[in-house]
Amino acid sequence: MRTGGRTYDDPFEGTIGFLQVTGAVDDRVFRVSPQVWIDDTLFAEESLAAHRAPSSIDDIIDHADIPVPLLMLYSDSIDTLGEVGDSPSRPFGWNDFLYEHFETAGARDDIVRLRLDGTTHFGVTDAQLMTRDPAHRFLTDPIDAGTSLDIVNELVVGFLDQYLRDAANDFPHEPLRRHPNVLSRHDVVAIRDWWLAKTPDEQASLEQRLDEALETP
Repeated sequence: MRTGGRTYDDPFEGTIGFLQVTGAVDDRVFRVSPQVWIDDTLFAEESLAAHRAPSSIDDIIDHADIPVPLLMLYSDSIDTLGEVGDSPSRPFGWNDFLYEHFETAGARDDIVRLRLDGTTHFGVTDAQLMTRDPAHRFLTDPIDAGTSLDIVNELVVGFLDQYLRDAANDFPHEPLRRHPNVLSRHDVVAIRDWWLAKTPDEQASLEQRLDEALETP
């Protein structure tokens, strides 16, 4: 299941294969747990915002727009990011195909995708506080745990202040200015360009295959 290639056709094929495998084995992490995470997230959102939230966020992988603002924080782990194209190369993560219609990917200001350099997938969680070397170096290296967690906390608070409290905090531009060496935008506009280069028949075929993969028992 490839995460990179010359075009987004390769990671798309990898996504299809990934969905088929997780569906075939009824994988708990990717097939069962997400709904629990969604329910927990909605409960927190409703409690914090005290206004109506969507009752479900189904099929957000299926080139559909998520109905609420989203903060997506990427690590720079080689295990979760590949590259697409030759020159210049573009980092790719599985979540690049999520949360937005392919034809408008990268157009929404309230879907904020950021990358924290110097950390891995679990390095953006408290898991890094519960490990020692040598395992710890695989979570946050060269960035240290305190710095990465401070930045994560700053981003979460800034995002919630912006979209739940309507604060004029210049998010995400302010944290990007504060941490220019480790924090950067993760751009998915190339997903839109890849999709719009397809013919209507090609788009319909890819949509059908994605729908079938999502429905894999």
